[in-house]
Amino acid sequence: MKETDIMDDIKKLREEIDSVDTKLVQLFERRMEIV
Repeated sequence: MKETDIMDDIKKLREEIDSVDTKLVQLFERRMEIV
């Protein structure tokens, strides 16, 4: 495995985590609106 491959994997993982984070935040905000 090359170092660049690892960097690309880390970048992809970060992007996935970011998208999950925003989804969680949106869910949380929606819940706050209901209450």
